[in-house]
Amino acid sequence: MHTPTQFPGGRCRRLSWAALACGAALATAAQAQTAAAPVADGRAGVFLFAHGPVSVQAGGMASAVVRGTVVHEGDVVETGPGGRAQLRMVDGAMIDLEPGSTLRLAEYQLAAQPANHRSLLELVRGGLRTLTGVIGQQNQPGYELRVRTVTIGVRGTEYRTELQGEQVVLDVLQGRVALCNPAGCVDVARGESARAPLSGALPARTAAATVPGGAA
Repeated sequence: MHTPTQFPGGRCRRLSWAALACGAALATAAQAQTAAAPVADGRAGVFLFAHGPVSVQAGGMASAVVRGTVVHEGDVVETGPGGRAQLRMVDGAMIDLEPGSTLRLAEYQLAAQPANHRSLLELVRGGLRTLTGVIGQQNQPGYELRVRTVTIGVRGTEYRTELQGEQVVLDVLQGRVALCNPAGCVDVARGESARAPLSGALPARTAAATVPGGAA
């Protein structure tokens, strides 16, 4: 059972996706009020929650994490069986990493000019759910999530994605997502799901999104 977490602002107390959304909204609003102050020391985010086996690899060394552990550009976050992790990024984005997942923070730059914002994440295995922050809102071309040969681009959104064998599955809860593979792209709207093979056929929409707590 998840431990209750207090988000900034004092209202979101339960560690649920509703709390995650509330925390993201508060954090993003705070960033907007400060004109997305640039972060120049390589910090990418901070752990709000870590349960079970969760580690960060940095500079070739792995270490366990706790709430408050800072992650930097280039770090790799791993969750083992039964492990979960929740991060708040420097631009107010929120990431909920599922058990058995590996996420590389390849680039994460909150710059002085929105055109220079950059968020490049690489999901090596497993799945995640995320709410985009300032970077996804102010510089959509600068936001990209890669899952091997598949890429995800956004227009300010909330979505869940997972690598399942030789395909990537996607559920969009808010906003719109461009799901692309080497064969082409498909635009996925709020309440829709899609699948993209790692090679071969074009991505294709499937049934409506069914992620618990979502907008569908």
